[in-house]
Amino acid sequence: MTRRPSLELAAAEVVTVFLPGEAVLPQRRSGEAIDRTEQLTRLVRSLVSAKPDFDEPALRRALEARAPAGVKALASDLDDYAAFDARHGGIGLPAREERVAAYVNDCERRGLSLATVQRRLASLTAVHDLLGLPGPARKGSVRDAFRAMRRRAEPRGRDAGRAIEAFTLEALLAACPTTPAGLRDAAMLSLGHDAELRVSELIGVTVAHLVLHDDGFVDLEIVPARNDGAGEGRRVRLTPETVRRIDLWREVAGLDRGPLLRRVSVVRTKAREGREAVPLAKLGWNHRQGEGNLGERRTRPATSDYAIGETAMTQAAIRLIVKRAARRAAEQGFVALQGRDLDAAISVLGRGTLRWPPAT
Repeated sequence: MTRRPSLELAAAEVVTVFLPGEAVLPQRRSGEAIDRTEQLTRLVRSLVSAKPDFDEPALRRALEARAPAGVKALASDLDDYAAFDARHGGIGLPAREERVAAYVNDCERRGLSLATVQRRLASLTAVHDLLGLPGPARKGSVRDAFRAMRRRAEPRGRDAGRAIEAFTLEALLAACPTTPAGLRDAAMLSLGHDAELRVSELIGVTVAHLVLHDDGFVDLEIVPARNDGAGEGRRVRLTPETVRRIDLWREVAGLDRGPLLRRVSVVRTKAREGREAVPLAKLGWNHRQGEGNLGERRTRPATSDYAIGETAMTQAAIRLIVKRAARRAAEQGFVALQGRDLDAAISVLGRGTLRWPPAT
């Protein structure tokens, strides 16, 4: 257990940082993780006709051969289509061309992005392929519905693109607190900006990928991606500011190996004022036994117990952190955006590489 009183928190607050392996991080209360293969099979069973014309064991085998992340995406997308199907009734699979076109329009009414709708159409096509059915997402009316949605979204996309230019790296870093989680966020934002990393690359960075040279400079060794034909990866020279932020995060988290970006949990308690015990002579004649707390109570300072995780963060967690940092920057006045412009800009943050515009 490591205490870090040097963190710039409340003066009367006791801060404790539990290094990786010293404390158990909170877990989800829903129990074990969802079996995505079972979930997807159950969804398919509910969407087909009363007499299902598909081989369920073959479907399970095909799903088990896929990557877990791919099965999770299929289940999430098909669950959304199943909710649409439940509202409109009828047979969901095989999906008719008119039904899928109506589903595209429904997605647009709910404010889903073009990328999300495109992915859900691809998932619906993949499910049809797994069942040996023709995919309706490639039909004319479905393509027309998606093209119309894309045409209507182009002005909004240009507006969001202009609005996102307000989020400079300096503005996001200024909104990061000096707590352990804030130091991690600052290191993550600065590293992603320097190396122009995608979120999928950022979660794979380990301490071993930081290469220190004799002249004091530090390079980041980026592992080759799946689509890197040469398979050599690349190296990026980090700026001194980024190295300083990484060192601050590593020092407070006690990281000398393993994933660089990890989950941080915090448990806080409020301060409590002390008081002396109330003498019996001061009690009224009609005081009832057990009424009120009359004993001595010691003063208790506010506490914050931080626990550092042992595994790398997820992509969803990093995207959420980026969006929260952007909203804090706007709330603290570092970004001159508000209302719909702010929401539109934040909605597209975290896509592609984490590269921010230069400060003006």
